[in-house]
Amino acid sequence: MNQLKRNKRELEQQLEELREELEETTSDLERAEQARDRLQVQNERDRVQMKSEMEAKDLELEESRSTLQKRIKNLENQLDDEASERKKIVEQRKEAEAKLMVRRLSMTHGP
Repeated sequence: MNQLKRNKRELEQQLEELREELEETTSDLERAEQARDRLQVQNERDRVQMKSEMEAKDLELEESRSTLQKRIKNLENQLDDEASERKKIVEQRKEAEAKLMVRRLSMTHGP
């Protein structure tokens, strides 16, 4: 009978130890799940922020590209205008030289 009581106490003690261990494990699991949930929330926050920053950078790059394209177009137009102006000046010079040549010829072969 004493042996049965002793066995019963030992089993009750083991049961209590197992309950405590289960409680600690459950508590550890809850903390791990909470940590996982916090990390998931932070990860989503970081992902949204990164996406927003990338979109802002893309917009900035697109604006820079557009501005540079406009500047290039303006410079091309200026080059075209300068080339046309240069062509006109060369033509005017040739005309002036031709007139001068005609005058010189008319002066040397005079009336």
